[in-house]
Amino acid sequence: MSHTRRAFLYQVLGACMASKATALQRRAPAVARRNPEPFIGYGLVNLWYTIDAARLAARLHAAGCNFTEIEYVAWFNEAARRGESAETRVRAAQRLVKAMRRRNITTMISLVNWNGSAQRKQDDAWFLERLREIRSVIGPDRVILLPVSEPDGQEGGKAYRWAEMATREWPGLRAGNGDVGRGDPRVPGFDYVDWHHCDDFTEKTLRLTTAGKPTLNNTDCGPVLNPGPTRAAAMARIALARGAHFGVYGFKDSSIDETVIRALGEEICRRREAKTTPASMPHS
Repeated sequence: MSHTRRAFLYQVLGACMASKATALQRRAPAVARRNPEPFIGYGLVNLWYTIDAARLAARLHAAGCNFTEIEYVAWFNEAARRGESAETRVRAAQRLVKAMRRRNITTMISLVNWNGSAQRKQDDAWFLERLREIRSVIGPDRVILLPVSEPDGQEGGKAYRWAEMATREWPGLRAGNGDVGRGDPRVPGFDYVDWHHCDDFTEKTLRLTTAGKPTLNNTDCGPVLNPGPTRAAAMARIALARGAHFGVYGFKDSSIDETVIRALGEEICRRREAKTTPASMPHS
């Protein structure tokens, strides 16, 4: 083979590999890779914009946690709790996510809580605007987007339509949620399934996968919204032993629950020590 022909083939091969790499980046950008380690963490989900985000990130990081969650349309006042508010604060959310990124913590952004009647009544244009502002102002790096939390068929199946819009518009990781927070999501295209346990999960009820994707075991349900340190530690112990994802949903918290974060950290530390301690050598 002549030198000229060999050089040409190398050029073609290089161009093909570059093209393939570019295509792969478009299909699966680095920010859209699932986390190799289990997510364990805590979210001050409603009053997140009132606290020092850097302090929350530091506390989570010191405990070994790598996950938090916020409600984008937060239930932060009486109007919101009555389902009469659809207020959002994208710049505050941006600050919080930036603080988490500095500590390598992933934030799940629950865009719409379907339990809020004001949110349910918004039109598609409103949802699309919220989605695009999160994409442009916050971005997908270390973010999991949950388009609609606890959907159902009300409003002509709007919740499912919004989830489909997010599948088309959001370039990063997405979480799906089954009807009222459990079951297989109706809309495909998700990377995780957010599962809302209504009891403290046990070794038998902990979920590893749902619909073929990793399950985010979440305490987003009335009886376990704020489980406290003892119950959170017990569930974390189970999740860590099984390599499962687990998030504590601090629905009622008006300040950072240091006791829960510390309890999670103790379980994380205990699990790490167990994994690094060599097994006892048998007696000869």
